[in-house]
Amino acid sequence: MKARDIVASRLPIRRGLSEPEAALYVGIGVTKFREMITLETMPKPRCIGTRRLWDVDDLDAAFRSLPIEGEEETNSWDDWAVLDDLRKKQTPVPKTRASRVLKPLAEMAKNDLEKNDGSFERHFGKKNLPIARDALAKNDGSFEKLFEW
Repeated sequence: MKARDIVASRLPIRRGLSEPEAALYVGIGVTKFREMITLETMPKPRCIGTRRLWDVDDLDAAFRSLPIEGEEETNSWDDWAVLDDLRKKQTPVPKTRASRVLKPLAEMAKNDLEKNDGSFERHFGKKNLPIARDALAKNDGSFEKLFEW
């Protein structure tokens, strides 16, 4: 059995992965993985003493946020769903990732409110409509604060 097969067979039962395991988990080599960490498209490791480990949930979220071949890179509702899921789990997200999604998302929400065609409710839920309308009416920045991480 190859060393790679041994590592791969251990992946599902562990939450914290070493750098080579994390790269393998995502399907890339260590060099590319390090490059993606530098570009903040992959998460930084968590530390236990001097040991650096990657959380599989962080890796899953980063992987889901990668662009899909043939699709225009946009701030889609899928991105929002990923960030919302991470927020619920209190998982740190690279600031560039959050700001890349949340600022345009606030603009989209504002446009949805102005259209008044039900799109806001579909995207954000009916219960959030009065909160968003009140915050937007105040015109004091409180609407944008709804989208802060």
